[in-house]
Amino acid sequence: MVDRRLSKHLAFADALSEYAVESRYPPLAPGMEDDIDAAEAQEAVGLARLVRDVIHPRISAILPGGNSG
Repeated sequence: MVDRRLSKHLAFADALSEYAVESRYPPLAPGMEDDIDAAEAQEAVGLARLVRDVIHPRISAILPGGNSG
């Protein structure tokens, strides 16, 4: 099942990609900063929570026993 509306709801999630690349290819991927400060880390966690909040209801709806918090 493809939900084409997700791209609109998750456009902000692109910002999380750099964290995935940086953590997989240490010490640094080209163009990445070596350290993030607490504010940037909190922002990334907030974005990840937004992604979870958008995706979770859709996954729960299609899994067996769905909508289990």
